[in-house]
Amino acid sequence: MPRCFTLLAIAVLVAAGSAPAAAQIDIRTVHLSDRIRVLQPSEGSGNTIVFKGADGVLLIDTMADSIANHLHRRLDSLQSLDIRYIFNTHWHHNHLSGNSRFAARAAVFGAPATRGRLASPQPLRFLVQETFPRLPESAWPTVVFPDSISVYFNGEEIRAWHVKGHTDTDVLVYLTGSKILATGDLLAGGRLILSDLDTGGNMIGVASALAGALRRVAPDATVVPGHGAISKVADLETYVRGLQASIDFVRREAQAGRSLAEIQGQTPPAGALLGQNPARAIEAIYRSLGDQR
Repeated sequence: MPRCFTLLAIAVLVAAGSAPAAAQIDIRTVHLSDRIRVLQPSEGSGNTIVFKGADGVLLIDTMADSIANHLHRRLDSLQSLDIRYIFNTHWHHNHLSGNSRFAARAAVFGAPATRGRLASPQPLRFLVQETFPRLPESAWPTVVFPDSISVYFNGEEIRAWHVKGHTDTDVLVYLTGSKILATGDLLAGGRLILSDLDTGGNMIGVASALAGALRRVAPDATVVPGHGAISKVADLETYVRGLQASIDFVRREAQAGRSLAEIQGQTPPAGALLGQNPARAIEAIYRSLGDQR
């Protein structure tokens, strides 16, 4: 596997128990407001959003269970262990296997297919040659919603809606009063992040989901990706344009009768977003197009 993709795959899909030694792990805290923090682990788990207020604490994602002790200590230092709600942005273990540690008092929200994905081994052949093991039931969502849901908490409405793009279990979460959008792995700090084609992911779905999110959030909203740096709506707009340009390029070439290998040999247009490994990105888009080719 090319190094540029391997690094991204590791960042996206860290299996439970694969974290480095404890001394090597750091969790950076980014302050978005007096009540909201983003915790960013150094070992590859996903960003965790902490929303603290009079009603208690809401978490968006819980990292990997292999670093749950580190996350627990950081939450304790923030006096944020009164966790009442957890939202999971998708099924990948590095975003939610920490649920087991924090879900004793909390309602855990996720897409319907998440429970099934966590209840049985999941082979991932496209992103990584690895099978993710079953997680214990304590890590599974306790509340699932097929479309959307609103929770009123800490004085504001939390809206979440189910989409399919990175996987078939993606959930976008928007804190309406604070104007903070959590994208999960539909976005990764401006880098191109590929879909998990083995568990219902689709690159066209990513573009559609993010374009839909842009219509739902305030123009001055803060965007928290699944991994990497905090973004703005303008960054998200740029990402969607680049991804759509890539999809249009691959579709146009496929409809002209070119094979995947031939498209990979073409020069993409200016503005296309194909990341550090264009051949791999083109394959993900080509496979995602399916019958639309």
